[in-house]
Amino acid sequence: SSQAAAALPSPDGKTQLVGEKLLSAARFLYFEPAAKAFAMFAKLSYCGELPGVPGALATSCPLSAWQVASTSPPMSPCTQANFSVLPGTVRSFQKTDLDVWGSLFGLLARIKPQGQTSPLESGVVIAIRGSIDNFANSLRDKQTELVRNLTGCDGCRVHRGYYESFQVLEPLVKSHLQELWCSPRNCKIYVTGHSSGAAVAALLAWTLAEIGYTIGTSYLFESPQVGDAAFAEQMGARFSGQALHGVVFSVTNGKDSVPRWPFEGAFRAWGVEAYYNAAGNGSTGVAQICFAGHEGCGIQRVPQHELTTRDACASPLAPNGTFCTLEAFVSQCYGGSSFQAVVPMVPNASSSLLRPTISSGPPQPFTQAAARWHPSEADGEQARAVKADDKAMDYYSNASLEAFAALAKLSYCGVARGLNDAVQSTCNDRVGPCSRAGFGVVPSTVVPEGVSYQPELTLNTSFVNDTLFFYTALIRRTNADYARAPFFMPSESCVLIFRGPTNHQNVLMSHARQQVPLKDKACKGCTADAGVLEAWKSALQDKVLEALLKSGCEAHPTKETVSNVVVAGHSLGGSLAALAAYFLHKQGFKVQLSWLLEADLPGNQAFAKYLTEEMLADVRPVPFWQVAHSDREDAPASPRPIALRGDASRGRHPFQVHFKTSTPARAFAAAPQPPPMLPPLPAMPVMMAMLPNDTRFNMTIPLLWVPPLPPAPVLAPVLAPMLAPMLAPVLVPEPASVLAPVLAPLPLQVPNVVAVPVSARTLRGSASTPNVPDASRQLLAPPPVLPPVVVVPKATPPITSAVAVGVPAQGAVGTEPARITPGVLTTPGDLLNVAVCALPFAPQGHMCMLPGWPVGSPYHILPQCNIGGSIAV
Repeated sequence: SSQAAAALPSPDGKTQLVGEKLLSAARFLYFEPAAKAFAMFAKLSYCGELPGVPGALATSCPLSAWQVASTSPPMSPCTQANFSVLPGTVRSFQKTDLDVWGSLFGLLARIKPQGQTSPLESGVVIAIRGSIDNFANSLRDKQTELVRNLTGCDGCRVHRGYYESFQVLEPLVKSHLQELWCSPRNCKIYVTGHSSGAAVAALLAWTLAEIGYTIGTSYLFESPQVGDAAFAEQMGARFSGQALHGVVFSVTNGKDSVPRWPFEGAFRAWGVEAYYNAAGNGSTGVAQICFAGHEGCGIQRVPQHELTTRDACASPLAPNGTFCTLEAFVSQCYGGSSFQAVVPMVPNASSSLLRPTISSGPPQPFTQAAARWHPSEADGEQARAVKADDKAMDYYSNASLEAFAALAKLSYCGVARGLNDAVQSTCNDRVGPCSRAGFGVVPSTVVPEGVSYQPELTLNTSFVNDTLFFYTALIRRTNADYARAPFFMPSESCVLIFRGPTNHQNVLMSHARQQVPLKDKACKGCTADAGVLEAWKSALQDKVLEALLKSGCEAHPTKETVSNVVVAGHSLGGSLAALAAYFLHKQGFKVQLSWLLEADLPGNQAFAKYLTEEMLADVRPVPFWQVAHSDREDAPASPRPIALRGDASRGRHPFQVHFKTSTPARAFAAAPQPPPMLPPLPAMPVMMAMLPNDTRFNMTIPLLWVPPLPPAPVLAPVLAPMLAPMLAPVLVPEPASVLAPVLAPLPLQVPNVVAVPVSARTLRGSASTPNVPDASRQLLAPPPVLPPVVVVPKATPPITSAVAVGVPAQGAVGTEPARITPGVLTTPGDLLNVAVCALPFAPQGHMCMLPGWPVGSPYHILPQCNIGGSIAV
């Protein structure tokens, strides 16, 4: 209450008496059925520019002649308030703001009183849509600087973001008022809106009053504070019923934080508040009518630490108790159905025809729904939770691993036209893996970036402009519960996701292990791998900073940006993410709890110690989780076996989630059923040109899908004779007796892809080429390079828990990963990383193949990368 000055008469002497009289008049004017009708207008505005809006509004506020008292559906609040919408007068308007198409929207309609008891006169109701889940609306909410631009309001300063949104919409509103023959002399204006829509509607009411319109008694829902004390005083004087205008009520409820926001600065509440103690649907009780901002008035009674954005959507007046979900989105926004039911067009029709069943259809797209997040969702919850919990194990969550694995897997789309939509549909705050981890990606904030890095070393020209790839996006916590263990999600953060290896240049980077000093006084003796360090400094750093800024994050944030960053990546992408975390921290970013999936640390032990134990030690006990799977997986081994690389100085990761399974295949989910026929295999010589002569690898052979068959030991003798002719064009012919033992150990139920060990020299000849150890192991992504290590049979369900979590020695629990041993499909002397793709909790149980058509098909990555579907479906 100390931050909210009295917007209306001070509590002493004559003015106190005037104030009491004004409140008495306001209590008389407040009419709950009218408030519920205005809430319908405000909720319906969340349809946006869809064809059913005029019909839905007209049928929700029908002419009274259409109502049949004994047999009609539940009476509309408009009917209870004795007014209706004139059919044919509904208009909508939308505008692109900050380059986000259709980010601002509103509707208006002429209304007509019914009978002598209506509290409304003939006029026009204007409803402004509140913030939906997009970057432009979010940015406008955060632009809290106070500006002096409101015409006729002497000395007033108002919220910059809402004022600029109002400026964009003002000419459209005036144009539609002229179209409806609504002039200051012949019709009254009513305004409504929810959240930021209510704030813009308040500015619109002031401006229309300035040009001569009369503002009738109106209802704004959950409006944030719009201006300073001068604005509050003059708005209160104009719209409290003491002049020719009606009362503009600010309706609040529960413990909603939005009406008290912005918390800081010179903002003040204004006007007359109608406060309901209950936040949800059901019995509304009696509203408290008081002057907004006064001590003990409405939302001012709630201590600030108890305020929550959960009540920002809920309202006892809104249809079905919420503004943020249109339960019958298709029926209303496309079909024009009312909030009550389909109104019978024929009076006295039989009761069975009066309430037809309306299928709700698909839910409202999250990109069009009301935003559930608001800037009043502060970071204090996360800071308190982290400060109170120093147990490393409390920071691990299966749901968080699932969410960030899905985001990392989508990076293998590269620069594809469907990536933005795929990220948003996979990771929204309502359904899917990210919602279970308590966050969602903000639509229109995904920034993909393909980077051309030393293209002269890349033999495959299709990768020239996409040698490296990453994307950024802004994510938001769904509610304060996820600020606590085991999620510790910040209110807002950017994600920075790096793609794993897909081309020969990536292979060269991975094997450039010579150590380069970082020359950092805080990180004494630290060195980093030359390959990834050079890539970061020469190709990635500037583009990463630029992309983060586009997504809404920078090292030294303004009111419109944040400095939080979560990094993630798979294989080489995880190594790049670790290095990026180091450099971003040095520049001032706040690196959040992050995920390195099947990736090693790209530096020596001093670098690993600084990165994992010192850099963020004063922030939280666990900086990153390194995720590993199976004893066969060498990439994230901690410590790395000396025999594998011949380098005993490699850094080890002290915080590791290690899934132990008997075979890699058990970590794979069941493969999707392919179409009945597959296109021919890709041209093998093109792929082989990228591989050193003596590299051995597992070549994937797509098969026709067949019905469920007996287990592999029974199936192998049958399949082997069939496989031999198929392999003949590309392999030195081998008899079925040789192939059968290879197939027998596989836990095959339904064959989709079979891996067979072959040699590059076998396919290409004996040309001399420098040997790159295990180069083929890095080629694990979708076409144009055929993934050489993926085995995807019909498998058991994915693992459901981590069996061992390694933490620093002083509080060690769990076990170290077991020593790496050759896999079933390898030959002596080869160490093929057959488990690097498998990852429990990743979509489909692995990271290396996007779901859809089988590997080898040109349509293999169509559903996500080209169309934008969810990877979690």
